[in-house]
Amino acid sequence: MGPNSRSIYLRNIRAVIKWANRHEQICPDPFARYQIAKEDTEPKPLTMRQLLDLYTYQPMEQWQEFARDIFLLSFYLIGANLADLMVMTRDNIVDGRLVYTRLKTGHKYSIKIEPETSVLLAKYAGKKMLFSFAENSSYNAVKVRVNRGLKRLGGVRYQGQRKIITRMLPEYVCYYSARYTWATIAYSMGIPSSTISDSLGHEHD
Repeated sequence: MGPNSRSIYLRNIRAVIKWANRHEQICPDPFARYQIAKEDTEPKPLTMRQLLDLYTYQPMEQWQEFARDIFLLSFYLIGANLADLMVMTRDNIVDGRLVYTRLKTGHKYSIKIEPETSVLLAKYAGKKMLFSFAENSSYNAVKVRVNRGLKRLGGVRYQGQRKIITRMLPEYVCYYSARYTWATIAYSMGIPSSTISDSLGHEHD
């Protein structure tokens, strides 16, 4: 088990112990002198070949299609954060551009809506929100659905009643990988690092 997995379990145990302590179920806090280690993991991008495979992938099931589409949507929108997509309305579309302020940093974006983006905007159009999945699911539910789906994309075959999936993407791929994939491919195309950094909303000293 890796450092981050251990961290999740230990934090859950600590929360239970603290609750029990507050309710006088136990006495000393065993975590009082213990520091839970956590390892910072760097999200990894897809290669151009992997991205093209994902783009041309023909899903056999709806959950596969949804995971692929939302990943590509983020890529088309310069790695847009899922939390931002969840709060968008039609008012965010102005003169053929997606205009919004990132919740996490306050950075303002104005992104041209390309034809590939338009297809997904129409496919997942909501009634009140910009995206239908924001109307019937929570942020965490959508995130889990996409991340699990990405890890299980591939060919599907059945051996009796058992479903067997041949994975097409690396296990590390998650929704956030779209942001790093966009940056990596932009850099490989000769786009200056300063432009990429500004596009991602990074602050400069």
